[in-house]
Amino acid sequence: MKRQNQIWMIVLIALVVLLVGHFKIFDFQSVIGQPSLTYTYDNYEKTDYLYIGSDAVIPSSLKFVCEKDDNYRYPYPERSCWVSVISFQGKTIDVPATETVDLNEYLQISYLPVHAFIRGDTMGIDPDWKSDFVISFKSDADFLEAKIILDETALILNQEKQIKVQIRSDLADDIPGGIILYSVNDILPVPEINRIPFTFPKGISVHTIDLNASILGSLQIKVVPFITILDVSIEDDRTQERGYNIFPNIEFIETSVDCTDKECPEGFYCKQTFFEEKEYNICTKQSTKSITESIHEQGIIPYGWIAFFVIFIFLVGYIIKTKGGK
Repeated sequence: MKRQNQIWMIVLIALVVLLVGHFKIFDFQSVIGQPSLTYTYDNYEKTDYLYIGSDAVIPSSLKFVCEKDDNYRYPYPERSCWVSVISFQGKTIDVPATETVDLNEYLQISYLPVHAFIRGDTMGIDPDWKSDFVISFKSDADFLEAKIILDETALILNQEKQIKVQIRSDLADDIPGGIILYSVNDILPVPEINRIPFTFPKGISVHTIDLNASILGSLQIKVVPFITILDVSIEDDRTQERGYNIFPNIEFIETSVDCTDKECPEGFYCKQTFFEEKEYNICTKQSTKSITESIHEQGIIPYGWIAFFVIFIFLVGYIIKTKGGK
């Protein structure tokens, strides 16, 4: 009986894990202001510097700011005696051990000595020192943003279509990253996700990405910019969404000019739009849901509630079994 109870409990836990994973699978969460990146520098081995874009975080030297009256190994005589000197983006910054200071307006740095030794005589600090540095983003860091440059929303089936996305990247120059493109259409509401790599200069830049116009109906897209530091992808928490309508041919658009809502078939709406720099009033089939709503809906209906019901049944069965065993 005890073994049966253990099996029931294992099955129940597995179902709970599956349900949680199912509800979370399409949650888009920002990591701006949240991640921390740990970087180790070995002065003896002269390991590579940490690069943020084209800017290196350079631990240029180590200082001992207390009285040199004896031989000391970190953390003695006090942690505050040990100070790392960091060079970044043309500035020199003193970082006391275990403390966190601003690296620039977006980043902070913490210094965690791994090995440090100073001789009380004229020899000074042993060059065989090693340090960990933790780079973190300030909670209000606002250095990455994407904006879709507006253009016509009427597309022709299977016609090549590119859109332009303006990126503001203020962290560093030549920083690797890219744009995540989420696409949802009427036929396949589960999002198609593409990660398109780019290198962002510091400031404003414009990048071109391709759209998939192979399915008739509405197309909803969502763009999320990201950068990469130490192989960690850091995304912006703001997104840009835009809707498009894909038509079979140009004649369909021309014959729909000057429509009214009453003239449009069921499921279509009369909407002012632009195509090839001309203004049209056309019957368009456009989803009333945003891509985020569509994605979340696909993530929980109907399978989420089915899983919840199955877990409930197993839980009731487990309780009955347990009480019956007593």
